[in-house]
Amino acid sequence: MVTGPPLRYYWVAFYNDGTKLSQFDPITFEEYAFSDIDTTKLIKFALYPFTSQQAKNVSAKGNLAISVPILPIIELNLSNGRKLIYYRDVFVSQEEYHFCRACNKEFYFGSDSETTQSKYPSPICPYCKSHDIYKCKKCGKIFRIFEDAKFGMCSCGGHLDRIRLTSGQYIREKRWIEYYVGYKTLVNGVNHKVLFRINEQGDIELI
Repeated sequence: MVTGPPLRYYWVAFYNDGTKLSQFDPITFEEYAFSDIDTTKLIKFALYPFTSQQAKNVSAKGNLAISVPILPIIELNLSNGRKLIYYRDVFVSQEEYHFCRACNKEFYFGSDSETTQSKYPSPICPYCKSHDIYKCKKCGKIFRIFEDAKFGMCSCGGHLDRIRLTSGQYIREKRWIEYYVGYKTLVNGVNHKVLFRINEQGDIELI
């Protein structure tokens, strides 16, 4: 089973003899290791987003990949003695969210999110404005908030049951990849390093 966050980029190494090595073989889609790159002939290194067909073929071989065509192409010139730096970091975090049972949409709840004004507040869905309601166990009458029923009981004498439309909180694991590419070079006997970070949305940051 394929697990982990999907790749959005694959690398291609370009050599000074006109040949190149792609992270995934264009015919078999088997993966080459980064250590397979011949750095003695390397003149350019690039990151390309997958096409939909490439992503499908690579995933079928056990490396989960997705196609995001709007991602920028990253190309790095490695002339003048520049030495390639490239690696990926995988991040894992726990993500909390709510699920609205009225409109079947997920939403995130924070300190500035809207809630009902009640001694038992409920998150208000930002999409359909639904929230938890109260239902009489005896006659089925619906109350918008707990205080709408006098002393918390229906006029028929029945007790209220909270119908949790939005207050259920769920946790799931979130994983994502950041790509780091750059080079190091020797200038007047001093090592200098240039490194860029590319996130899954294609934002590029010099670090």
